[in-house]
Amino acid sequence: MNAAHWHRYFERNASRAELSPLPGWSGQEDVADATLEAVARTLARFYLGETGEGTVAAQAKAVANLDAHWVDSIRLYVAEEHRHGRELDRLLRALGHTTPQHHWSEALFRHGRRALGFRTKMLTIAAAEVVGVEMYSLLHEHVPGPIGALGALVAREERAHLEFQRDFFDEQLRGAGSLERVVTLAAFLGITACAVGTFVLDHGPLLDALGVSRARVAERCLSRVHEVLARGSRSEGTSWPPRGVHYEYVDSHRSL
Repeated sequence: MNAAHWHRYFERNASRAELSPLPGWSGQEDVADATLEAVARTLARFYLGETGEGTVAAQAKAVANLDAHWVDSIRLYVAEEHRHGRELDRLLRALGHTTPQHHWSEALFRHGRRALGFRTKMLTIAAAEVVGVEMYSLLHEHVPGPIGALGALVAREERAHLEFQRDFFDEQLRGAGSLERVVTLAAFLGITACAVGTFVLDHGPLLDALGVSRARVAERCLSRVHEVLARGSRSEGTSWPPRGVHYEYVDSHRSL
């Protein structure tokens, strides 16, 4: 989709009702306490990522020749991430947890984004979306009740965010040289590998509680990347991924 299409998508989606479990809620009685604790620990980490990215929209305005629809779509994109943060905040409070102020993994990616400019920041956010889609999908698949419902909803929106990022870079790299496109792709894959590695190392308790192996999560993330890039390579006139780089995607797990 082009910038105007994405702008309409984000404007429409901004009107959806926010999920808002209240303190004292019920609905997770069938989930073991240890699982709920692991879920809360992971959601607290993701809360920090969902509430960040505030400078991206401002930086987009400074990008030369960036279509106004892209600029405003990025603003709405960030606002949608912040809505996820509010929903996680309410869910964490319903589980008896407070939201954290900082964590080493979030700080690592935040400093990495800031160090290398707008384009790398967008690539880093896209890499986080890959992990986010799979984490929220796992919640949907393995945790019943309100947590699974939130997982299904946010996973669907995070998948749309990945599609948005692919279309954004497709347009930004149209007309760019092969070297620039290959370097951008390599940067995305490298950052994504770091994001996946950080997730499987830092969120072992959640994966253990859900009975999902770390290798399986890495495989799912890789399949997600291949899916997004393969769709891009089949689009007429695409610049992303680079011409001459082809992807085969095999649906190795059930999509939502």
